[in-house]
Amino acid sequence: MGCIGPNSAGRHVTLEECRSVYTECGNGDELNITTTLGTFAYDPWCPCFDANGSNVHSAPLPLFSSEYANATAPAVVTPHPTTPSTCGPHSLCS
Repeated sequence: MGCIGPNSAGRHVTLEECRSVYTECGNGDELNITTTLGTFAYDPWCPCFDANGSNVHSAPLPLFSSEYANATAPAVVTPHPTTPSTCGPHSLCS
């Protein structure tokens, strides 16, 4: 998806919320793109994709199924501290 959350309610950003941020989404400039897999609708400059990888259609994302309905996005992600290694590419470390 083109949107990074959480939203103002502290939850993950929905497809509808993402598309409402970008005026390029759904503005009528959709193209049909043909690949070896078939012909697909594509909306240029719309970075919001559904569960099937379409930025035109609206297949629900599994994240928003009833299983995840009450999940909240973490406010802050803290990386694990790392210890600098003294092992180089040509040394034997155990």
